[in-house]
Parts: sequence; structure tokens; C-alpha cells
Amino acid sequence: MDIKEIMPRRDWDNDAPTKELATCIVKEKPLLMVGAGLSRLVGYPSWYELMLELKDALGSEVDHDDELLIKRQYDKFAEKLLSKSKRPTDLSPFIQERFGPDKVRKRYDKIHIELIGMPFCGVVTTNYDRVLEDAAQAHLYKIMGAEANSCVPRDLCYDEHGTFIFEFMRRLVRPVDPGYREEILHLHGYYEHPRNIVLTDSDYAKRYGRLLTDGSSENMEVTRHHKVLWSLLVTHPFVFFGFSMDDPYFMRITEIIKQEFELGSSYVKTRHYAVLPLENVEDQLEERLKSAGILPVLYEMPAEEEERHQKGLSAFLENLRVKIIEASVPKISKEEKDLLIESKDISPVEIGDEIDAREITSRVLKRL
Repeated sequence: MDIKEIMPRRDWDNDAPTKELATCIVKEKPLLMVGAGLSRLVGYPSWYELMLELKDALGSEVDHDDELLIKRQYDKFAEKLLSKSKRPTDLSPFIQERFGPDKVRKRYDKIHIELIGMPFCGVVTTNYDRVLEDAAQAHLYKIMGAEANSCVPRDLCYDEHGTFIFEFMRRLVRPVDPGYREEILHLHGYYEHPRNIVLTDSDYAKRYGRLLTDGSSENMEVTRHHKVLWSLLVTHPFVFFGFSMDDPYFMRITEIIKQEFELGSSYVKTRHYAVLPLENVEDQLEERLKSAGILPVLYEMPAEEEERHQKGLSAFLENLRVKIIEASVPKISKEEKDLLIESKDISPVEIGDEIDAREITSRVLKRL
């Protein structure tokens, strides 16, 4: 797929950030962090859409043009919806029905499988659904056949999973094979445990602590969510996919880490990456991300409306796949590298595992 054919509106000038991201994926095995934007590809709501659906479900008197909604303060808006609800405020039936796998047009997209197949050390999400688990299962089946194990959700909000969370984090530093996704960590809950999810302002305060909203650290109990997210951000590069990057809690923790480790104020080295649609990124957001050590890696979406997000992401992932190969085997000849790029059977997982270049080339030639 030719990226410039898909995106004719401007010269493609995102080569350097994409190459830097590819090098990070190969050399540092970062953590993939998935947001609602990717689940939206198969019919789940964005945060904005979820707020409108929640308003209707609750029969809440809050206006559609409420300032909190306009400012994307969705946690506070959800709190307001509940406080002015005309109907029972138990959201369990709504969450289970809306985020269960039976209410969407398909369980995953090929984009999810492509991402799952890249050599990340692990996968973390703030989503309540099981799109990533189903995509991981499909990827495992492709690799292993009918004997593949199922991919298990690990719910950080569900207390019975405490030991599993500990083991998940330990495995990130010594992944046996990053392509075999056997578990996904859900930071904000899972639809099967709807009473435990993080949705409202009070939910965030309970899970992360008020430190993240008022900046005060006096007499603060450091919560498990805070510890887990802090640990992950300190020990691993994050690659954000499907995030708008305006979650105040995530951004506040990056500020805290920056201060605690004296990471600088004028020039900040890139420590995380955010893959974002170009049209959604204003200069102010780009500068704010860079000051937090997060490099925006932008992609364009084609002008036509139908599945433009999928097409833009697919083109970007193909470009990223090529750069992962180039970063993995830089010393082989151009002909050998072209064979690798053209071969869809050689996955980024295998490349990321640093198979000897001659072995890769030999395997490609056998498949021609």
C-alpha cells in the first residue's frame, strides 16, 4: 500500500518520528497502551459518544452542551449525569450490554491483529471490552493453530486479580515471546465486573488519589493504580494508540515522574510515543506532549469518510512494519531487505526477536 496514494493532501513528513518509534520497538520492547479510539473501529463508543449514551440511559437532566462535555472532562461529566439521574444509577446492566462482544458488528479488526503481532513487551488498555483478547486469540491461532491458548483479561480494578497483576508486571521485563499474547491488562476495569470500573471523577479519585487533580501530596495514600501506572511509565516506554492524550490523570503522572527524576524542563528526551491522527493534533497539544517526554507520531486519514480511520491506520502500520524491518536488520543488502518487506509471512514479532538476518533471508527465499 502506497502511503502517498492514500494521503495526497500534503507531503508525507513524518518519516523521522516513525523511524524513531520503530527503533524503540526493536531495541527497547515498549508497552502498547490502547485507548477507546481503537475499539471504536468495531462499533464501541468513544468517550464522547459514551457520555451521550449514558445520558440517555440515565434520563439525566444535564444539557448536551454542558461545559464539562465541551471541555472533554468526561469523568466529571459522568459524575454530574449520575447526580441528576431520573433512573436507577446502577450502571452494571448498561456496561455489560454495551461493552459485551455481542453488540458490535465484529469482534476485532485486522488493525488489532497487526498491532498485537508487533514486538511489544505487553499490552495494556483503559477499555472495558475484549477486542484485544479476541484479536490476540486470532493471532495465536494463526501462529499455533487449534491448540492455541485463550488470551486472558487481567482487571486491575478487580481485587481477586492482585497476584495476577504482580505476575503480569514481572513478565514484562522478561517476555519469552512478545507475539504470544496470553493476557491483557485492563487498567480501568472490564465489562464482566461493571461495579468496579473507572468512569466518574470519584472513581478516578478512588483509584489514583487526589494527588492527580489538586497537586497536593500531603497525607496522601498512594493507591495500587497509582503505583502500577507509575511503575509501568518509569520502567517502560509507552506507545499510545487510540488515545486523545487529554486524560488528566495520565498526564499528571508523567509530570510527577518528570519532577521526581529531574528529567529537565527546557529539553526533554523522548520517553513515550503517541500515535495520533494529524487532523486531531493542535500545536498546543503537540508541545504539551513533547514537554512531558511524549513524541507525537502523526498519521493522515484519507479525505473520503467511509472507514477513513482504518485506511489511515493501515497505511501507517504498513509504513511502521517496514521501518521495524529496516531497524532490525540494517546490515543486509537492499535486495534481501526488499524480500523481507514484501513477505507478509515474516511478522514483526519474528523481526523483533532478532532472528539472524541470514536465517530470515533464507526463510523468505524458501517461501517465494
